[in-house]
Amino acid sequence: EPVYDTTYGSAALEIDLTTTPPTLLTADAGLVINSGVTIAFSPEITSFKHNLTLNGGTLHLNGPLDFSQGTVSINSGTLDISNLSSTDIITFPQGTRATSAFNIVPSDNWRQFIRNLGFSDPLDEVTEFITASRNRLAGAATVNTIMDLVANSVASELNSGAETSSIMALGANASKVTTGSHVKVYGGSAIVGVSRGFNHVLVGVFAEGGLSHFDTYDIVKVSSGNTNLAGLGAMVKLDSKAAYLTGMVHGGILKTKAAFKTNTSFLGAYTELGWHIGSYLDSYVRYSYSRTGAIEETLANLSLSVDPTVSHRGRFGVKLMLSNSAASPYLSVAFEREFKGDTKGATVLDDANAAPTTKGNSGIVEAGFQLELAKNWFTKVRAEWSFGRRQGVSSGVGVEYRL
Repeated sequence: EPVYDTTYGSAALEIDLTTTPPTLLTADAGLVINSGVTIAFSPEITSFKHNLTLNGGTLHLNGPLDFSQGTVSINSGTLDISNLSSTDIITFPQGTRATSAFNIVPSDNWRQFIRNLGFSDPLDEVTEFITASRNRLAGAATVNTIMDLVANSVASELNSGAETSSIMALGANASKVTTGSHVKVYGGSAIVGVSRGFNHVLVGVFAEGGLSHFDTYDIVKVSSGNTNLAGLGAMVKLDSKAAYLTGMVHGGILKTKAAFKTNTSFLGAYTELGWHIGSYLDSYVRYSYSRTGAIEETLANLSLSVDPTVSHRGRFGVKLMLSNSAASPYLSVAFEREFKGDTKGATVLDDANAAPTTKGNSGIVEAGFQLELAKNWFTKVRAEWSFGRRQGVSSGVGVEYRL
């Protein structure tokens, strides 16, 4: 029979005791599930607007349910979602956190059913462990930004004549990459090097460095940190009146610091084939590859493993020179496809840590100008806007001094 509560003046909670486990039929009051108690929500209950506290009991959910208009406290116990269908979604209030004493059954792929639930612990580092995979994508973005700086601000403008040049480039970027949730990255990068031309063939070597700050989000911001990298690279360019071919390889050390620190290696390369279509129009195709190494860490008896982060990007673009004046302004548009861009990780708390991914399509619009500053001094200034999977702005300044 209904349980009448003088506080509410109506049937606050109605429980069917003939089922196993007992089934909650109406829910117009707060609910505390203590150790030893097992209860199921009826599929007819689709919204719970009161306080829910789990203190060691077991809660079975049998259909889509919205807890977001109430308050949820998860201290310990078990959440059983084994009866949910593939389209059922459980929504908790934003920022809901459970301790390591809380279990979800089944443990595989639970993130596809549950929104706004993460794990916390007396150690802040545990939350960082669980978001480590997304943090890794921020480091991968820094590696790719260096490659794009070389391709867009340096290699595209170097002269392949028989000259020796010193080269330098500076870049800045602010981007948002959707990953299942998303990662925001703000950073800068620089390269310095030297190149030499040999009759339509140019080779160069350079040192590189990059710094970035990142915020990772799972509906709400769950992690922040910094990455920095240092490396060495080499490039080559073959040029003719009709076409050109460029390529670059680089590698080094990538460091990430959030609540804990990780150091790993990185490797990247790209190749680009372009065509000169008359005096004012170029078109090109580019393939870029990057890889950051795996991570194996232990903290407070928690083990973390993150697989290598691998990126395969393809880009097709056209570049229009707006005039042949000394400033040489230009406009470029491109389509870019990330074919992989995922990273998988797991901890003992989160064995089913879903792999965030940057796989998808982006559009890119770029504008800039090339200018001879003084005798033997040349520069290229550019700004870029991207939209789609990768969203944001970046800029770059490349300088060449021909010795």
